[in-house]
Amino acid sequence: SCRIQISCWGILFPIGMVLGITRSRFHVPWQLVAIALSLAGNYLGHHHHGRAFHMTAHAHFATYLWWYLILQLAFGVFLKLHVLEGTTLRRGVVMAHGLVGKSFPVVGWVQMIFGYRSLPLSPLSSGTSEKN
Repeated sequence: SCRIQISCWGILFPIGMVLGITRSRFHVPWQLVAIALSLAGNYLGHHHHGRAFHMTAHAHFATYLWWYLILQLAFGVFLKLHVLEGTTLRRGVVMAHGLVGKSFPVVGWVQMIFGYRSLPLSPLSSGTSEKN
């Protein structure tokens, strides 16, 4: 599940962001696959037995990232439905979708740094980390 999340947040979402910036027809399907894989990785990482996770910066930030992802998905669905064309609300959603989307690589990479730092064998580990 760790490899799935690293692939999604570090590679797939940033590529999808570039596809969105260039207005590629592959932006939406690419991002939907990335979201599905990220949800699958989250499920696999948390629905198993015998492994416990401590509350670390990585775990705490993950909660915010899921809400961030849901917000971005809601913006995208709203835009894809082509409702309220030409309104101030739609222009605001277009701008918000662009800003949130362009920040995805940054928040994904910050989350990966938090994850690396929380590993027990990390040279940056503070001693209280997730159990393997």
